[in-house]
Amino acid sequence: GLDTRSISLGWNFGISKVEGIDAYSTVEASVLNGNVTEIPADVQAAITAYYEGLGKIEDARFKNYKVSEDDLKAMMDSDDNSFVILSVRSAKDYAIGHIEGASNIPFAVGMANQFSGLPMDKQIVVYCYTGQTAGQTTATLRMMGYDAVSLNGGMGTAANNPQGWSNKGYPVVSDAGAKVAELYNNLPDHKFMIGEKAFIDMVVAGTDMTILDIRTAEDYVKGHVKGAVSVPWGTAIAENLVNIPSDKPLYIYCYTGQTASQAVTTLNVAGFDAKTVNLGWNFGISKVEGVDAVTTTDVATLPSNVTTIEPSIQFAITGYYEGMAPLAETKYKFYKVSEDDLKAMVDAKDETIVIVSARKPEDYAAGHIEGAMNIPFGSDMVASFDALPRNKTIVAYCYTGQTAGQMTAVLRLMGYKAVSLNGGMGKESNAPQGWSNKGFPVVQ
Repeated sequence: GLDTRSISLGWNFGISKVEGIDAYSTVEASVLNGNVTEIPADVQAAITAYYEGLGKIEDARFKNYKVSEDDLKAMMDSDDNSFVILSVRSAKDYAIGHIEGASNIPFAVGMANQFSGLPMDKQIVVYCYTGQTAGQTTATLRMMGYDAVSLNGGMGTAANNPQGWSNKGYPVVSDAGAKVAELYNNLPDHKFMIGEKAFIDMVVAGTDMTILDIRTAEDYVKGHVKGAVSVPWGTAIAENLVNIPSDKPLYIYCYTGQTASQAVTTLNVAGFDAKTVNLGWNFGISKVEGVDAVTTTDVATLPSNVTTIEPSIQFAITGYYEGMAPLAETKYKFYKVSEDDLKAMVDAKDETIVIVSARKPEDYAAGHIEGAMNIPFGSDMVASFDALPRNKTIVAYCYTGQTAGQMTAVLRLMGYKAVSLNGGMGKESNAPQGWSNKGFPVVQ
């Protein structure tokens, strides 16, 4: 019956981080007055039993009605069937990525009405973001007669690092992750790409297709390929999935091909027959002879609500593009990293990153960025991702950024933290972008 709230992230990750806290920290003890509130006998008995139960826990793994990230991982790996996992995160975040086997009951008003679907004869392992709402859910479940514990640190966020499932580098699954793995395990020969000249030839021929220009709206109005619709890079792509026709091929271009390569992955996961135009507008399309004849300032538009997107896929793709916002003021803006920033990290021997060359083995052997491992872009690459850590940032690079852009999107949809190197290793076709075009060293 008390009006009570918990303080987010507690002392270690919350209170102690607040500016000015030292002025309100003390070693003086405070005490409660005695016998000022009357508690109904049945409520008092239930609460007493709750806390006395802490001393009766026989398995040390579940001390304080919690379970560690390592212990839960071990339980899962041993095929222990004595427990079930419950995510109380939002439906969207569950769709973006969840612990394998977890069900979802979002923490919200009325959630207890769904508890009847949970087994009374198994332990319920509850997790949220950082452990706050899962702690409340655990207490609620135990008061209702369930055997519940919460996962230490929840899924994990930057705020409570190194606690939490993801912060420990443990895997997550999603419908989008499964779909993208299937797509790239069966990667077609065209690799979801089309050459810039072949694309312009199709435009000249009047081929029935949908074209997305994902450059800024300001650059779109200055001139774009005839028939192209402006859907600027970012959340607009996710918002327009339902408006893109699914009965015709889809082509996407950006400035250099790198962000369009991320977009093409998300669009194929959404169910479209999508390809990216090699080297984008700046290095590809604008260099094609005769492009002026199919360049226009006329505005094209998409129809409305013509395609149904599976909800879990829509959630995941929305989350993909919304996930760029927290990185907007960092070196990983747009899920990319500049050549200069990567050079500084390599020189500093930054242990928060792992560099992956997506180039062919022979090109990797001829020269690669110091410390890079080689996972060639192709139908075998997904199987190799198991060797990558989930609690570090994967920096992928290829030749000019095209296939590394796709690899970055695949990794992120599978729950990894990944970015691609601006311009890749660099070639004559995309100079001055790229590692080698900047004059940075390679090793053999």
